[in-house]
Amino acid sequence: MRRRIAATIAVVISLALLIAGIGVSLILRANIRNEAVRQLSTQAEAIAKRVEVTNPKLLRLVRIAAALDGAKLVPLNPTTGEPERALPRPLVTAIFSKADFTAGYGQSGVFANVAYVAIPIQTTSPPAASTLGLLVLTRVLPSAQKANLFLVLVIFSSILVAFVVAELLTYRFAKPLAEMVAATAEMAKGDFTARVPHGDAGIAEFAHLGASINAMAEKLSEASESERQFLLAISHDLRTPLTSIQGYAEGIADGTLDPAAAAKTITANSERLNRLVADLLDLAKIRASSFSLALSEIAPEVLAQQIAVAFEPRSTASKVALRLEIGATVKNLFIKVDPDRLAQVLSNLLDNALRFAASQVTFGLDADEQKVVFTIADDGGGIPIQAQGVLLEKPYQRGDSRGGSGLGLVISTQLTRAMGGEISYLSPPPNLTTGTIFTVAFPAEARS
Repeated sequence: MRRRIAATIAVVISLALLIAGIGVSLILRANIRNEAVRQLSTQAEAIAKRVEVTNPKLLRLVRIAAALDGAKLVPLNPTTGEPERALPRPLVTAIFSKADFTAGYGQSGVFANVAYVAIPIQTTSPPAASTLGLLVLTRVLPSAQKANLFLVLVIFSSILVAFVVAELLTYRFAKPLAEMVAATAEMAKGDFTARVPHGDAGIAEFAHLGASINAMAEKLSEASESERQFLLAISHDLRTPLTSIQGYAEGIADGTLDPAAAAKTITANSERLNRLVADLLDLAKIRASSFSLALSEIAPEVLAQQIAVAFEPRSTASKVALRLEIGATVKNLFIKVDPDRLAQVLSNLLDNALRFAASQVTFGLDADEQKVVFTIADDGGGIPIQAQGVLLEKPYQRGDSRGGSGLGLVISTQLTRAMGGEISYLSPPPNLTTGTIFTVAFPAEARS
């Protein structure tokens, strides 16, 4: 490719130089011709006025002094205007207008590479007879051969220089491009450690492109590592309940375990598997943008009360108090969301809060003129520092018995944003040393 680009640049430059050279040559040639004719015309008028042109010797001296190639007085037929003697070579009578001569007009031009001027004049010769003569001056124009040879040499030299410059330029452009192609080819094979050595490329655009490719490689590497960790974690989360189910099923089969107690454990682990599979399906749909939302206008306090009632048994079983706090201003507002998806988001946050809380979870609902805000606050140990900043974007597992797959928060974040809301958290909340508070906010509209 580099050779083709270099050849193309060189050809374009060469053609431009060739056209320019031919144009300059033609212009110079025309200028030389015009200038030669102008000088001859001036000299002819001066000679006709000041020199005795009937004297051949004197005319010959004038020709030598004025650097003329021809200077001749030719008698003219006063009636026809036809020259009565031979003209200076290579001029022929056919190139002249005889009528112009008889009318007293001169003629000039270029014929066979010779510039000429011919002007009719009245001459007086012995015995004092007035006759019409034609003063003809000629000058051979310089040959174009040397100029053309010089032009050819210049063009060939320019072509050589153009090829060298094009080769250098294409090498400078092609080298970073080749490095980028090589790096991206390695990335396509799965090697995300490949980098573009953009360094001091000298071309800002290539340097920026190389930096962008390297940044993309960093992101791909991080995504690949996150995917690997995610698959390992999910494999562990799937294997644990499956192993438990298999063990209790074998215990029932060989009669070593109480069937009723074993069945409860198998049921609990099956439900855990169902939740995990459902989370995986939801996450896949969200990332594929194939999930649907049924948006409708709802009263936020009604949904909050329903969710709080649904979690009362869980609160009692975990011995963690669940308190619902609804602000008075909420009753005048509604939000446009998918109620089932919003219930999924809030349920996931409440489930996490009850799992990690020490003694109490507060489920709050308040509003201002712009938005309705759900808050879920717990008094647990808070979110680990290493999870801060990534908790809502990719699965995070605590690594203890209370931690789940980490999919729930990622799904909740994507669902909230898809419905036009915002989700955030503080851990610990302001003026506290422990605990976590999650906030889910949606634009509010006044009820009519």
